[in-house]
Amino acid sequence: MFEATAWPLWGGCALALIVGWLGYRFGRSRGVREADSRWTTWTGLTAEELRDRVFDEQLRMLRRQIGRPADHWPD
Repeated sequence: MFEATAWPLWGGCALALIVGWLGYRFGRSRGVREADSRWTTWTGLTAEELRDRVFDEQLRMLRRQIGRPADHWPD
């Protein structure tokens, strides 16, 4: 079994893991926000606008591949 002196060591390890995990999560979210901000500044597009453009482009390509014009699609 564990000695009485080993418990503080386990508590310290658990605390270090928790602090490390929280630092990772908060640091990652801050980094994502900063990267999105730099992308928007550099290109003038937000991440949502870029996704919309990619979706529209892929939809046009699909419509061309199945033989219907991209600008006229029946509802």
